[in-house]
Amino acid sequence: MFSLVEYTEEEYRSDMQKLLAEKGLHDAVEFYCDKINEVAGVLTYVPHRDIQEFLCDILYLIDLDKEQKE
Repeated sequence: MFSLVEYTEEEYRSDMQKLLAEKGLHDAVEFYCDKINEVAGVLTYVPHRDIQEFLCDILYLIDLDKEQKE
């Protein structure tokens, strides 16, 4: 049995802020990158690899930004 539950913007924001506080930006984004990679796993090799590379690029940009701010 399934039920439909409203997920308010306030709850979403609170959950995202909690994730950010617990994991930091890089690890919070990596959490969702891993989920995207898992979903993309059903694709053929080339598109899946492209997505993996893009996700790695996103994480790398976060690391570069952090380095520049230090």
